[in-house]
Amino acid sequence: MFRFEEPTCASCQKKIEANEEVYVKLVYPKRKGMTEVKAWLRNEGVFIVRLVMEKQHKNEHFNRMLVFTFYYFTPAYYEVQ
Repeated sequence: MFRFEEPTCASCQKKIEANEEVYVKLVYPKRKGMTEVKAWLRNEGVFIVRLVMEKQHKNEHFNRMLVFTFYYFTPAYYEVQ
């Protein structure tokens, strides 16, 4: 009946295949009711492929550790105390 374009990753523009793990960013709905899940995801969601999300998470963790290491292991930190 209707043809919709295939969902794609918001970050890498890769087409999302059937049974592929993805993360979906959604806004919590203000109304109650029943809906078709795929249509709701397609209309309201932002898809991110699992591999992209893991890579972003690792980069964020690495950046936090880098700041921690830089702050606590610099000579200036020990001179002040």
